[in-house]
Amino acid sequence: MLAGGAGLANAATVYYRGVAVNWDHGRTWGVYSYSQVQTHHFTHSATANGTWSGWKSPGVTAYASEYVGSGLAQAYWDCK
Repeated sequence: MLAGGAGLANAATVYYRGVAVNWDHGRTWGVYSYSQVQTHHFTHSATANGTWSGWKSPGVTAYASEYVGSGLAQAYWDCK
């Protein structure tokens, strides 16, 4: 899933196979895009502007961050 924008932070509960997944994404220091995903049920990953966290086991936080300056911050999450 994708989110983009110039905002500072967005926390959301998203759903995969009907199960809640915690996803936080946005900017840090105004110039870094980030994506953070947490679930206790699925293997999951986070991507921020092309930087990928790798697959994380259930219960382990997936985090990715990438310098974007004033450019568009794009964040993704994935589960399997």
